[in-house]
Amino acid sequence: MAEPTAEAKKTKVTQVPAEQASGKQVLSRARGRVARLCVKTDFGLITEAARADALNEALTASRAELAEFNSEARYTELSIHMLVGASARIASRPLRASTAR
Repeated sequence: MAEPTAEAKKTKVTQVPAEQASGKQVLSRARGRVARLCVKTDFGLITEAARADALNEALTASRAELAEFNSEARYTELSIHMLVGASARIASRPLRASTAR
């Protein structure tokens, strides 16, 4: 009986390499615009309630940039999503945020 091997081969097909590279740059800029207003945690990116308006503006600008890319792209479609709500808010003061349950 043949022994199983740990070798796996993966083939990636890219229809338009330039479009894919451009899409990576656009998505990186869009994500960065939102991420710089957030704090990285084990649960993902979160932001203080005081920065909600700036975060919404960044998300709107990011979505507009992605929509422009998508309108010209032939094979690639980009999107960005964010959960908003009371359960996603953190306290503005670090001590209160660290002891919140």
